[in-house]
Amino acid sequence: MSIGYFYAAYAGNMILCGMLGSYTRLLVAALRISKESIDSSNRWTRWTRWTTRYLFFHFWLLVISALSLLYAKPLMNALTAMSLPKPLLLGVYLLTCIPLAVLCFRWDLHGVRRADARKLAGREAFRKRWLDR
Repeated sequence: MSIGYFYAAYAGNMILCGMLGSYTRLLVAALRISKESIDSSNRWTRWTRWTTRYLFFHFWLLVISALSLLYAKPLMNALTAMSLPKPLLLGVYLLTCIPLAVLCFRWDLHGVRRADARKLAGREAFRKRWLDR
């Protein structure tokens, strides 16, 4: 089995999970607080907590991989000058995206947790305005 199949599977997983992650981020941003999505202690939601985090991370990995094309050309030239084998160039490029994706992921989780108070206040205002008539 060629290393190209591994890269294709990795890229396919990154693209599919990144697209699902953007939808999941939209749902969490619009509707859910952190206790209902990424920090849940409920038995069923505990499974979805890890899925949500996985999709959040892959969203950031997809975004960072797309934006890192800006520095990919100089990086590939430097790696080629060091006589790195051609099949490993793509793997090294993909690995360079992970640290920045982790930082963005952590920043995103922090932002989701900070938004809880506003979402709860909005829910309470909605309840007072529309349901207590």
